Amino acid sequence: MRHRRERGRKEQHSNEKEDSGAKNRESTIHTWDSTLGVATPFSTLDAALKVSLQPGSILETCLGDPRSLDRVSALERLRLADAHLALHADAVAELVRAMTDRLCTLTCAERALIIDAAWLHDIGKLTIAPETLNKPGPLTDAEWIEMRDHPGQGADFLNHSPALGQLAPLVRHHHERNDGTGYPDGLTGSDIPLGARLIGVADAYDAMISWRPYRAPRSETDARAELRRCSGSQFDPDVVALFLDVVSLPRSQRRT
Repeated sequence: MRHRRERGRKEQHSNEKEDSGAKNRESTIHTWDSTLGVATPFSTLDAALKVSLQPGSILETCLGDPRSLDRVSALERLRLADAHLALHADAVAELVRAMTDRLCTLTCAERALIIDAAWLHDIGKLTIAPETLNKPGPLTDAEWIEMRDHPGQGADFLNHSPALGQLAPLVRHHHERNDGTGYPDGLTGSDIPLGARLIGVADAYDAMISWRPYRAPRSETDARAELRRCSGSQFDPDVVALFLDVVSLPRSQRRT
């Protein structure tokens, strides 16, 4: 009888661990997509588990020497390295382009810089193992650290490019949150570069309406409602309002 009770306790403990893992993955995937949930800032555990990914060598293998890259060659090599990532980049860049067209305070040079950053915002994901990116189940602590290190990885690579270095801050900060609970630096409000705030909203929207290994795509209506819900906490309210104005138009009318 005692052995049965002990075995029952072990089975209960195992089930609790599995439930906890599933809940962790659910919150993780939403934060990864910049949608639901609150991003937890890096903790002592994060620092202890952080792995050395040597992003420079991985990204150079995929994209080439950053010192010789310009926007055209970088985009061409991104399409060859990861077609799915390139399609997402195209979608985000088009949404960002439509928003910048309506910001009359931006110069042509500033507009071009933001759009280029939108195209290259996720190049850091090329450093992540495919089995982690496409994992349908819960991420481990180490995998989650690897996942949310991608903005810094991409920015560090671009910083070595004379032609693309100006894009680095926008790439680095596109997962920051308006309330300061984002990553990698926990910036708040207007301290987050405007371009990064624009990219963050467009990135979240396209992620929500796209297929992911762990969930089906959401409807555009649901995605817009989610942006409204997270306006002010995760996203800049003014950027959300601008974005919703843009996507309320037929695609053919989004460009001015």
